[in-house]
Amino acid sequence: MLLLGVAVLSRLFRHGLVDKVTDNASSFFGLSSPASGHDPAGFSNETSARPPDLPGGVPAPSYMTGGPDSGRVYNGGVGGDWAGSLPRALQVAAASRLPVTSQKRTRQTTASGGISDHWVGSTSSYAVDLGTSGAAGDAAYVRVLGFLGLDPAQYPAGRWHNVEVGGYRYQIGWRTPGHFDHIHVGVKRA
Repeated sequence: MLLLGVAVLSRLFRHGLVDKVTDNASSFFGLSSPASGHDPAGFSNETSARPPDLPGGVPAPSYMTGGPDSGRVYNGGVGGDWAGSLPRALQVAAASRLPVTSQKRTRQTTASGGISDHWVGSTSSYAVDLGTSGAAGDAAYVRVLGFLGLDPAQYPAGRWHNVEVGGYRYQIGWRTPGHFDHIHVGVKRA
């Protein structure tokens, strides 16, 4: 089981990124403590990815790395961080408070036939799927939009939204066909 350091956990709680203290951190699929040089699962910082800190000086969590289709962070693409898309996607994931269930994949196309931000051949984009459903997903969707500075009234669930924030295109999908059990967040340098 992976545990966040007490200092980090208390800061996340203070800033509203953690609802309650729990010993079930393993549900976050590879979430480990950025405060230590080594996480309890035996992975050193050399095998984890850590995005820049969240707003308010809250340290961002680190995520364990793996290959494509592993559901873990996969470093690569332009600049080794998918042209800056990887850290931004992980920031959104941390702000959502949801487990990351999918990241880079070998499958090239989306269900509708487009090129996926999840695809390893999309070298300047990165995508995360955030596992959720129902009212918990609705609340997390609002957190994602708020983190990006977007008004939920202007970006309702049930539609795909492509918005540019800080020089990056964010593609957000929740309660769209095939997206009732996760929120999709794709990031690509604009």
